[in-house]
Amino acid sequence: MTNLAAKEFTQKLSELIPNRNPHARPQIKKVVVSVGIGKMRANKRFTDEVQKTLTLITSQKPLATRARKAIAGFKVRAGDEVGYMVTLRGTRMWDFLKKLVAIDLPRIRDFRGFKRSSISDTGAITIAFTEQTTFPEIAAEQVQEIHGLSIAIATTAATREEGEAVIKALGIPFREQ
Repeated sequence: MTNLAAKEFTQKLSELIPNRNPHARPQIKKVVVSVGIGKMRANKRFTDEVQKTLTLITSQKPLATRARKAIAGFKVRAGDEVGYMVTLRGTRMWDFLKKLVAIDLPRIRDFRGFKRSSISDTGAITIAFTEQTTFPEIAAEQVQEIHGLSIAIATTAATREEGEAVIKALGIPFREQ
């Protein structure tokens, strides 16, 4: 981890979780940014816009996720595209997380922090955005279709408390409740 954001994260985490062995501290494994396309999967213009949006936000080409089995009620067949996702690791992950905390989260209207209960038992957190215009790379005037996206931050934490410390070390705010 030669990235400056990773070094800052490690210093903050060492203050929150003082272990003798720095390798025993939980770390961030990956960040997954995903968009489900739902009923709009037949609309080529919409799927192209989703791919373009994910590419602009993450600086990486998205991967199409496909249905594993057919579901007649949703008119989905096995192998149909049902969404797009990008998995970030390494330097791109740290750059994305720093931008998320410093620029994207403050742009959310009436944002007061996340609930502590949003952290899973394994220390992961999923952040959902209702529209992609929160990100500064997306020009609101050029958006033809508004869609949501989710960001999942996976950690190596064994408990919820360790996961909370990892998320706090990133600088992601929590509510006081």
